[in-house]
Amino acid sequence: MQSSVIVPFYASLFAFYYVLLSVRIVKGRVKNKISLGDGVLEFISFVDQERSKEQPDETKNQSIQKHPYSRRTIDHSTYRHVQRIVRAHANFAEYVPFTLLLLFFIEVNNYLSSFWLHVVCSTFLFARISHADVAFNNNDDKLALSKWRKIGVSLTFFVIIFAGFINGYNFLFQ
Repeated sequence: MQSSVIVPFYASLFAFYYVLLSVRIVKGRVKNKISLGDGVLEFISFVDQERSKEQPDETKNQSIQKHPYSRRTIDHSTYRHVQRIVRAHANFAEYVPFTLLLLFFIEVNNYLSSFWLHVVCSTFLFARISHADVAFNNNDDKLALSKWRKIGVSLTFFVIIFAGFINGYNFLFQ
């Protein structure tokens, strides 16, 4: 069994990028005065205020109240952007550990050469960065149609399927 050095190196790159995503979220929350989550409470308060403008004066005070945990209101586009960056961060946290574990198994069992392991790991890193950066740098609600996001998702799934296949094949047939 060889010593593993490739996947831990890439894991450290993923760790640094994860911290960068976290810092971006903190900045987005501070900028929009959101203390927790994706700003849904603030958005609900905004919607409530907009609805109160449409109601007759006699019902405004009794039916619409600002949510008690919301410090301010945010509009739809701000809410969608904060929601997008929170989900990009969470998506990164959901896919990266499992995939790195599969890649680590490939490395410690020497199922691929160092060259091909670098190719797979760097492809996965590119995929995750292209997927998350689109969310952080885009305010468009048609984000799902972005070619970079599609590339990121496709490459992520490819790496997971490839790593699962390599591990499964080697377990069954070697």
